[in-house]
Formats: sequence, C-alpha cells, structure tokens
Amino acid sequence: MKKNFLIVIPARYKSSRLPGKPLIKILGVPMLIRTYTQCRKVTSKKNIIIATDDKRISNLCLKNKIPFIKTSKKCLTGTDRVAEVAKKKKSKNVYKCSRR
Repeated sequence: MKKNFLIVIPARYKSSRLPGKPLIKILGVPMLIRTYTQCRKVTSKKNIIIATDDKRISNLCLKNKIPFIKTSKKCLTGTDRVAEVAKKKKSKNVYKCSRR
C-alpha cells in the first residue's frame, strides 16, 4: 500500500533564543540543509517542504532546489507553520521534521 505523506520542516529566522538558527552553519553546511538531507534519506524530494516566512531562508531553498512554501508572519511556532502548510496542501498526514 502506497502511503501519501508530506514532511514539513518549519524554519523561522527570527527566533528569540537563537536568531538565524536555520542558516547557522555546522561544519560549513547550514542546519536547514542538514535537516533536509536527513529527511531525503527516507523519502523523495516531492514529499518534503520547508515552511518559512523569511526571504533569506526561501533564497537558500531556491539556491539548493528545495521545495518551500511561504507562510504567514503571524505564525508564532513551528506547529503554526505546519498547520498552515497542511491547509494549503490539504494533506491528511503532516509530519514535523525539525532539529532543536
């Protein structure tokens, strides 16, 4: 049986604890790219999407050919971003893939 799912990686630049967190490089690779790469180990590119309201993050996605959706700046949490993407995509199962 083929499962239909979508992994949503919420990426917020303006974090109060660590601003710019998704773009911080670990051994030269932005954390968001590392997270996306780990998700690619279990599914295809078409089942993964970045949810962000920030142009710097969307530019990184464009540069690396990573699917993304611009979310509202009103989203305060990653859960809010996942919910917004679920509404836009009308997906029944949305899984959050993030690193803390």
